[in-house]
Amino acid sequence: MFQKREKKYENAFVNDYARQFREIADRDYIAARQSYRTELYTQFLWSAEQAIEKYLKCILLFNKIPVTNEKGVVRGVHDLKGLLDCFEKSKPFDLKIRPESLRLIEHLDRSAMHSRYLSAPVYVLGEHLMRLDGAIWDIRRYCKLIDYSIPMPDGTVKSFFRSELDRIEKSEKVSPQKFILDDSGFLEKVIRDKSHPARAFLIWKNNYFGGKVRRNNKIDLHSTALCPELFNEPHMVDVINKYIFIPEKTAEYLRVEAKKRDNTRSG
Repeated sequence: MFQKREKKYENAFVNDYARQFREIADRDYIAARQSYRTELYTQFLWSAEQAIEKYLKCILLFNKIPVTNEKGVVRGVHDLKGLLDCFEKSKPFDLKIRPESLRLIEHLDRSAMHSRYLSAPVYVLGEHLMRLDGAIWDIRRYCKLIDYSIPMPDGTVKSFFRSELDRIEKSEKVSPQKFILDDSGFLEKVIRDKSHPARAFLIWKNNYFGGKVRRNNKIDLHSTALCPELFNEPHMVDVINKYIFIPEKTAEYLRVEAKKRDNTRSG
């Protein structure tokens, strides 16, 4: 009985922690939109990656899915595909994410870390904000407890797993703004509060989140790119690493790039 109570407390704690992850992800998402609107494009990439990373981790937490592989190696540290792979390995249900959303996730996996540590060229296209809105909507729908049961007055226990999934799947047949994940969600609070300072950044040209149904918002299709000095001179990575921390994965990428260029010159 004691172990059963312990497990129940553990599950409740993990679920509360997952909700906090979702709230921070909501804030990262608004920060990404704010960065885009104010033309801070490298910051847009990193905030967008952080938002999706936390939403995916929220889903893993709600469904008690570990982020380790069969060898016990942790996955998902700034690795969106790694997090999706962890979910797919357990797959308690299908995550319905559209192809264009998956393409954005691939772009963020390639570019976000480089935008943070200035280690490789990065770019942002006008369509990326609309893609982000769609990807967040696809993924965030699953950021809640889906597989749960409630004792009924007649002594039976009713499972809400199928009804929760049906509700999510039916959301694809109506305007995205009509789907309310959770009244206590941070995005929902911001949308309701017309005086909230973050509201303008959240609903600006947003076809997925907002108080009104909008499906025809268009973004100016401009683009921007950045080629960092460290990518131009990758052999300097260990010099820079003496003064500031560069993640080992990023540093190794630059060392490999430096060797490739050395081999090209010597050849």
